[in-house]
Amino acid sequence: MRLCRSFNLPRPNQWLSLLLISILLPFAKNSLATGPSATWITPPYDLSAIGRNATNPQVALSSDGTKATAVWSRNDGSNTIIQSASATISGGVALWGPVANLSATGQNALSPQVALSSDGTRATAVWRRLNGINIIIQSASATVSGVSASWGSVADLSATARDAYNPQVGLSSDGTKATAVWYRSNGSNTIIQSASGTVSGGSASWGSVADLSATGQSAFNPQVALSSDGTKATAVWSRSDGSNTIIQSSSANVAYSSISPSTQTVSGVVGSAITATTAFTPSGFGGTVSYAVTPSLPASLSLDSTSGVISGTPTIVQSSSNYTVTATGSTSGSATSTVSISVTQGSQTITFGTAPTPTYSPSGTFSVSATATSDLPVAYSSLTAGVCTVSGSTVTIVTAGTCTIAGDQAGNSNWLAAPQQTQNITITQASQATFTASGSPSTINVGGSSNISATGGSGTGTLSYSLVFGSPCTLLGSTLTAVGQGICTVTVTKAADTNYLLASSDAIVNVNLAPQSTLTVVPSSTSINVNGTATLSTTGGNGTGAVTYAVTSGPCSVSGSTLTGTGAGNCSVTATKAADSAFNSATSSPV
Repeated sequence: MRLCRSFNLPRPNQWLSLLLISILLPFAKNSLATGPSATWITPPYDLSAIGRNATNPQVALSSDGTKATAVWSRNDGSNTIIQSASATISGGVALWGPVANLSATGQNALSPQVALSSDGTRATAVWRRLNGINIIIQSASATVSGVSASWGSVADLSATARDAYNPQVGLSSDGTKATAVWYRSNGSNTIIQSASGTVSGGSASWGSVADLSATGQSAFNPQVALSSDGTKATAVWSRSDGSNTIIQSSSANVAYSSISPSTQTVSGVVGSAITATTAFTPSGFGGTVSYAVTPSLPASLSLDSTSGVISGTPTIVQSSSNYTVTATGSTSGSATSTVSISVTQGSQTITFGTAPTPTYSPSGTFSVSATATSDLPVAYSSLTAGVCTVSGSTVTIVTAGTCTIAGDQAGNSNWLAAPQQTQNITITQASQATFTASGSPSTINVGGSSNISATGGSGTGTLSYSLVFGSPCTLLGSTLTAVGQGICTVTVTKAADTNYLLASSDAIVNVNLAPQSTLTVVPSSTSINVNGTATLSTTGGNGTGAVTYAVTSGPCSVSGSTLTGTGAGNCSVTATKAADSAFNSATSSPV
């Protein structure tokens, strides 16, 4: 069986076209020979995966032609979804990155369009997608780095309840402002609608939808162009005037949402409250404006979500870093501002607690305390090692005196070193151990002596002795000699030394009168006649006391020292020598 290729003959109105082509072809050949030529790299690169149909590709190119982002619709086995890939281009060779799914699965999405910033690092895509009931316009934005695109969440641009088609999008040269157009049924006709939005990273905040074409007749096939700064837009579309289809156009000054100031700088110091940033003034938002910040602020700084004010007391050092404050209207509008925050090391001070009041004790200890405003631990050292030493916060006593403790805090990555602070602590002298003075013997007679000594006490102080005024004694060194009857008091003092206070004690010695030596009566004659006399005298005894005589028995009488016989018989006589300041009285035996 022979196979033949079939073909259709040109229709009559096509013959004229073929004739013109045959006439113009030689001229075209000469023209093409002298014009620019394109060298296309072969074979082509497959962007979409094989195995399922992919249609409706669109591509956007950076202004220098080195970056590209493409979008298309592809069947996933159940529905068509919107996909995208980005590429870097060098020498006519495009290196494409991984494919990303932009639209959700579950319903068909078609008609994608994409716009790219002039440097190729920001992309915004629009498409139409069935939501289960109607077709709505959706959008997503991305940041592009090399061949990797990070797409943000999908936003619904058109309202539900009616079908919308044919989305188109324009992007400012920096990729931060977008305006989209589409046509949508209003229940009777299709009208042209538009929305504008601001783009930050992979997130776009779209404003309210505006109707561009009039109602009453259908309009379709819109296109939009945007100025490089995104503030001016012009749209064109087709619309029936009731008889024919005409082209219409509209231009707009696009007022995007904004917050002021657009930039702020915070220079903080660890441990000190920053000067709060200026509250933002929002413009062009719908509903209540709230604020959020990315990335997270430095520790202990916070953002007021109602005013956008950043305040607080930083706790860590940070080099200058940029933070993006995003303002979002509850119904429409989004804008960002950049806040640059740097935090340097904080200054800290040291404060000692109440100085302790220790008393000397050998190797005694006490504690010191100090705090740093950084809450970092304080290190202690002794500036008077001869008086005290320190380990940790425990001070060990060496001697009494002024103990000077220094407090230091070396700082860390967040805090500068603290100026050294000192605390003077007076270690007072201690009382001596029990100190007792005594005389040995403790009772003496007049003319006798007692050795004064002391026991106990503390330290190295010398002993000194002093006789209390009025004592009937004399004192030479530590020897007490009695010169009269009474009580003799000697104060013994152990002198103070570096560590101990002086101590004193009284030694009390009782002084008695001395007994006289044996007193004997000596008569001038041992025999006298009646009425005869004898003279009495004494031997022995002591002191200056007067001597008196008394007849103890017998026929005699005595007057002064004269004994007279008054009758015959034996007489007994005694002598008594009175006491004086040194001796007791003494009485002789009778003779």
